[in-house]
Amino acid sequence: MTLSGVNFINGEFTSGETSEFQVVDTLYSRNATLGGDWDDPNNWSSTGHNGAPAGSAPTFQIVKIASGHTVTLSANDRSCSAITINGTLDVNNTTGNNFGVVDGTGLLKISGTPAFAFNFPQGNYNPFTASAGGTVEYYGSQTATVLPNAEYNNLIFSGTSAKTLSNVDITVNGNFTINGGTLDNSVFNKNITLLKDWSNNVNAAAFVPGSANLN
Repeated sequence: MTLSGVNFINGEFTSGETSEFQVVDTLYSRNATLGGDWDDPNNWSSTGHNGAPAGSAPTFQIVKIASGHTVTLSANDRSCSAITINGTLDVNNTTGNNFGVVDGTGLLKISGTPAFAFNFPQGNYNPFTASAGGTVEYYGSQTATVLPNAEYNNLIFSGTSAKTLSNVDITVNGNFTINGGTLDNSVFNKNITLLKDWSNNVNAAAFVPGSANLN
């Protein structure tokens, strides 16, 4: 395996020293805590959602967040090899996160950073954004721009902030909901393809459509 012209590798790969290939553990959010902070070892178990504390927080493991559990990030650069979100993962305004392959039917919450951006964590979200997948919610009071992400299942905008849609056309396989603040599509004027229901629960001024199309 030869890398030319770069000094990094990103993604999933199966090349390396034999000693580096080990069994990847799974960490489960615990029923005893109903989630909690990502970095607290007491919130994770290696034996199931009813198990005892694992003694460590996720770094490279497979992660399972159960329905009814909320796991919150309070620091940047958190990662795992894969994650199933059937409950809620709230990444707050953290940055530099990478969750590998993401699936589940739960909720991923993202708030704006002081740099005026909603930072969508890195990873492969195809299963999570498919029509049988989960929900992404952009929330909070920080004015920010949604960074490019072309596909969602259900999409929610909440909180009091002004939010600007990014410079990519987006497809929403499920429902598109505005629960708070304002949403501006007039800066980049990108098309929105919506396969289910549109709900504006604020008022007509909460969405600025620009010159793009809603299909």
